[in-house]
Amino acid sequence: MALPVVCLHGWGSDSRVWPEAIKNNGLKQWVTLNLPGHGANPSAAAKDFDAALEQIVAAAPARCHVLGWSLGAQFALAWAARRPMQVERLVLIAATPRFVAAPDWPQGMAAETFHAFAEALDVEPGPTWRRFLRLQAQGDAAGKTVVRALDAALGTAPPAATAVLRDSLNWLRDNDLRAQCRTIAQSCLLLHGREDHITPPTAAEWLAAQLPAARLCLIEGAAHAPFLSAPALVNKEIEKFLH
Repeated sequence: MALPVVCLHGWGSDSRVWPEAIKNNGLKQWVTLNLPGHGANPSAAAKDFDAALEQIVAAAPARCHVLGWSLGAQFALAWAARRPMQVERLVLIAATPRFVAAPDWPQGMAAETFHAFAEALDVEPGPTWRRFLRLQAQGDAAGKTVVRALDAALGTAPPAATAVLRDSLNWLRDNDLRAQCRTIAQSCLLLHGREDHITPPTAAEWLAAQLPAARLCLIEGAAHAPFLSAPALVNKEIEKFLH
């Protein structure tokens, strides 16, 4: 029997973001979880990244594949490292082990840009969230398709309270999973848009080199949400990998 596939969404999103093209790809047992405090899970906000991960682990099947996008990919990496008997294989979309740049990590977002975004979220949470949705389509050859898909899935209001969005943004600011990556033995498929302006492709290249059993698929013309702009290709790669 095929194992279930647990899907973890990115920052500012929720489980509604996964398109039917992904969920109906022949792997019938899909589990689309909301991160704590998000979507239909508003009362379950977690105090920190580790507490959020424990909630995810407890809600998931005893053995599963894990598909994570952006922040969800960071949860997937940490989950695989800490609970190797629960996670069979990993599919990571737009993944990075460290979101913010550092002297020894040029593959991240500039700290000044990140802090400016965080300050804007505190002042104007709704408009700032909307700008982030559109940033995910920047540089994508199917950018309009991505924006329409995000609008259709998520509506006009953020899928979590501002405090929850701020907390999860702090996780992205503070997380550094580089040391854990070398301990992850599971097979991993990395799917990354070559035009991604949020998590640079060089971050995925680093992961492909450091994870012991990883394969990188760079998707031409796609940006931060290749599962929305190139669903057929992403669907094909996922199905081939998990089968």
